[in-house]
Amino acid sequence: MTECNNTTIELPKEVQVLHHYIDLEKNRFGNRLDISLNIQGDIHSNRIPPLLLMPFLENSFKHGANEMTEQAWISMDLDVDGSLLKFKLINGKPHEDVSVKNSSQIGLLNVQRRLELLYPNAHELRITKNDDTFVVVLTIQLDKVKLPDAS
Repeated sequence: MTECNNTTIELPKEVQVLHHYIDLEKNRFGNRLDISLNIQGDIHSNRIPPLLLMPFLENSFKHGANEMTEQAWISMDLDVDGSLLKFKLINGKPHEDVSVKNSSQIGLLNVQRRLELLYPNAHELRITKNDDTFVVVLTIQLDKVKLPDAS
């Protein structure tokens, strides 16, 4: 995928990458995974920096589904209204609190920093953990992307 070298890609391509990743994980988990995907709105009129949403999805598998001994589940909603993207990802997590993973915290810090650089004052990221779920809610004004200078 050479698009990852571009500063932005078409949103449908980003969604396709998410679908491919989910398909790989479905093959690995088989019947142990219950996944719900809901994509609404006009995704065809917008662009997004490549792989911006992927770390959240990877974390939902790595630190949620992988650690669950019972039925693993993930719910992903992506809604685009004009240039406003709303992304919500919820996954189950094990009841016993497995030791905090530094790699998860580092990954989330990296994506938060990337959002701050690309969408200053044009995004909101809320991450909520409770006893049995992990929730990510991200809102981005896609038309407010601040691209690096091409110098």
